[in-house]
Amino acid sequence: MMYYKKIIFFICVFISFSSVAQRNQLTDLKVYTSIQDAYANRRTAMYVDLSNQNLNAVPNEIGSLSNLKRLNLGNNNISTLPRFFRNLRNLEELDLSQNNFRTVPNDLYRIRGLKVISFRNNEIGSISEWIGFLRNLERLNFQNNKLTSLPNSLCNLGGLEWLYLDNNRLTYLPPNLGNLSNLKILALSNNNLAALPTSINRLSNLYSLRLENNQIVSLNGIFSNQMIGLKYLNIGNNNLTSLPNEIGDLTNLSNLLMANNGIISLPASIENLGKLEAIWAEGNGLSNTDLDKIKGKKMK
Repeated sequence: MMYYKKIIFFICVFISFSSVAQRNQLTDLKVYTSIQDAYANRRTAMYVDLSNQNLNAVPNEIGSLSNLKRLNLGNNNISTLPRFFRNLRNLEELDLSQNNFRTVPNDLYRIRGLKVISFRNNEIGSISEWIGFLRNLERLNFQNNKLTSLPNSLCNLGGLEWLYLDNNRLTYLPPNLGNLSNLKILALSNNNLAALPTSINRLSNLYSLRLENNQIVSLNGIFSNQMIGLKYLNIGNNNLTSLPNEIGDLTNLSNLLMANNGIISLPASIENLGKLEAIWAEGNGLSNTDLDKIKGKKMK
């Protein structure tokens, strides 16, 4: 288990570092943790962090920060956004995690320059089709909400790189999810998915795919030789009885987690995974013959 956690940690760190150059400008900004200080410098304040301040509402002073680029309101008691929020035209990063949102406020969809949004740990049950207007989005986090489906317009976000949807109630994914051509991380663990759209096999930049703890019965058509970037695949704790031959097309895969399914045999193509470093296969019914196909890999 410790080795498993280290693998996940290093994957996240690696992908994070790949985007550091693009974000240096925002991370170097002066941080205001007091709304009074930010308001006193309202013409120059670009980064405000009001997380963990037991706020019940967004302070009105925020509306005067016309050059605001980064706003963290995480871990408060906020459930709505004021109307003036739509006027924050320069806002690029918004963290509303661990609040009391049940819906995504419509005014948010008017801020077309947004690149990063986090609604992690709220109670959101749906996302409007208007999400498709936010064409500059690069990272979107809806972990730990109550989503049952996703809008088709999500697939219009061609610049999206990180999509976190773990721990929801998803039963359905848009068929054109493969249009997210720049996607690097797709996290769908702990949902109610029984099937996946085959368009996923076009995601050539995908690095990490997490599908564990769902109800998936088949992966046919999900993999292809276009997925040259995939290194981490977790399909553990599903209802799989076999793996498709196309898994052998994932020639750059380094970590395969498929524990606790009903898999009783492996396709011969599994031997094509020459860069596979570790495989988690416990809780299946694999024979010694199948285990010989992955002989030499670090088994967990």
